[in-house]
Amino acid sequence: MKPCFERYLGFKLSNAKPYHSEWRMKTAEDCLHFCALSLSRCRSVVYDKFLHVCHYIPGGSGEENLEHDSRMIFFKISGRDCPAFSYFDAERECILHINNAASIESLNLIPSPTTNFNSRTQMKFCFPGEFFFLRKVFMAFHDFTLTVWPREQYNGLPEGRAGLQACIELCILSSEFYCKSASFIIKQGKCILRDENSVTMPKEFRENYDPNELYFENGCNHKQISNFFSNFHFLFQNSNIRFSFFLVLLHLILLLV
Repeated sequence: MKPCFERYLGFKLSNAKPYHSEWRMKTAEDCLHFCALSLSRCRSVVYDKFLHVCHYIPGGSGEENLEHDSRMIFFKISGRDCPAFSYFDAERECILHINNAASIESLNLIPSPTTNFNSRTQMKFCFPGEFFFLRKVFMAFHDFTLTVWPREQYNGLPEGRAGLQACIELCILSSEFYCKSASFIIKQGKCILRDENSVTMPKEFRENYDPNELYFENGCNHKQISNFFSNFHFLFQNSNIRFSFFLVLLHLILLLV
């Protein structure tokens, strides 16, 4: 675990407010393991080696914010966050989308130049809550959709990636019915929830010519979601941990800007 972090012995962050502190952590390795489980929220850790307390910091901080404290060890995640990547099967080529944040946030997607479905883009989303069962892969399509009447529709969501994340959450947390698929209209901030998908209604799964619509299917089965709602109160009270899953955008790549 330690190779993933830069270590500063005898230092702590000045004026840094942790989002969570964990007691009875015997070693620094325990701190780093907890940070890894919290996925993208934890960006650095301050470990009190005398009190055995770990303080988890959400934002990245530079060395200019460090101050001496012989009791402390400061750890900072090394490397850069990778929120998305594109993979091309035929060429066995993988493109990490690290520096094009604008394309990711605006969902600046274009069809793959290939004519098959051997290229795809995967995008990572993180949410609050101990929803470990949601570490799933959700399938999404830009050029196909399901032509059935929606069960619910939400307007006024943010455009781009933030709105898509909200739409995914609305589908997963839909308590009135089992949301099997959804569409997010990128430029309108509209989320459409359905109780059918391409498996239950294959004849209605058709080509889509609206470049603003992104169709995806819920990767969690009904039993998993039912179990979640039976424990929802407990999960809500313990919302420091984050879960993530990958949304697979088939036959799409991110347009670099």
